[in-house]
Amino acid sequence: MFIERDYPSLSVFSSVNPFPLPEPVPSDSIPRILTLAEATLQNRPDADGPSATAAGSLLEDGSAADPCSLLPAVMLADRSVGNDQKIKGVGYADAAVAQIRFTLEEVPRV
Repeated sequence: MFIERDYPSLSVFSSVNPFPLPEPVPSDSIPRILTLAEATLQNRPDADGPSATAAGSLLEDGSAADPCSLLPAVMLADRSVGNDQKIKGVGYADAAVAQIRFTLEEVPRV
């Protein structure tokens, strides 16, 4: 993903330990990440369940891996602008939790 290339200090593959991340991550320092995270939530299918954190994928493409590849951007957006910024009624942290739950609870295992 472009985070490793364009924002190496925020990548888990960084040559220096990026953790803990600064709080908040300055939004003006990650504009492409915020754009990707916002587009992801704009296009996110509605979760199956009564709450924003009910298991639900970030993408509706049938893949188990593609939605997970968007998690770092969504989680960094949460660290930057917070969960209070709602897109289609869902905050970034809530969308990340829903994706993690979907991966752990709904994705078929072989």
